[in-house]
Amino acid sequence: MAMADNYLEKRMEDYRRGGGGRTMVRLKSGGGVRFLIFAEFDGRIETIAERLQKGGCRVAFTDVDNRRGSSFAQRSGCLFIPVGGYDGDAAAFALKTMAERWGGADFIIAGSPACEDFIPAAVADGDAVVLSL
Repeated sequence: MAMADNYLEKRMEDYRRGGGGRTMVRLKSGGGVRFLIFAEFDGRIETIAERLQKGGCRVAFTDVDNRRGSSFAQRSGCLFIPVGGYDGDAAAFALKTMAERWGGADFIIAGSPACEDFIPAAVADGDAVVLSL
């Protein structure tokens, strides 16, 4: 877990310094950096979401289990986006929900490298940086 935390902290530092060779992301006013965690919900995702939220970021996460997702959203203040699975349609739905609620996502944390195959196609404006767990 510490490796994932260090990775996210380093990515945020790079982002704040000017991207570290990455494309800069336009931040929308009205809140912190917007994260979408597109991954099967588990303890690892819960920890990442809580730490990002406590750090002032706006965090949305997906899950196929409505009861578990709703419960965590109520406890944490994160936005729960229920999905029926983890595919291109679910990614498009999650990103559409983010756009409607918060004007989009700055970072997308993908639960597996396989997600990177369809997430970029779902990101219409190309503003979000995709990170893989």
